[in-house]
Amino acid sequence: MITRVWFGEILTEDAAAYRECADSVRVPRTRAAVGNFGVWVMLRDVDAGYTQVMILSYWASLADVELWAGYDIEKPRLFPEEDHFFIAGDSAAKHFTFAAGAPAVDPTAADRGDR
Repeated sequence: MITRVWFGEILTEDAAAYRECADSVRVPRTRAAVGNFGVWVMLRDVDAGYTQVMILSYWASLADVELWAGYDIEKPRLFPEEDHFFIAGDSAAKHFTFAAGAPAVDPTAADRGDR
């Protein structure tokens, strides 16, 4: 399994609108991609007025990442609907190969009441 990580920065005043965009655009479009196992968009206030965005996505293989991101898999992929939010961002996405680990709990268990 491959984890793709990219960091960007938005204005804190835009964080709520970006969260809605990520939920309606980034997440469903990434999840629909061949070989995608999941995507997480994380926000962290870093300085007065700025919020860091971390986008993590999980893939079956680098070949699947290439199908989704294009030939240059390190190039960040932003959808047109979200691009205008970013005032800065890493020039390259990083890719990590799974080595070890497992989730501690089922994240949906709290909703089901069976934790």
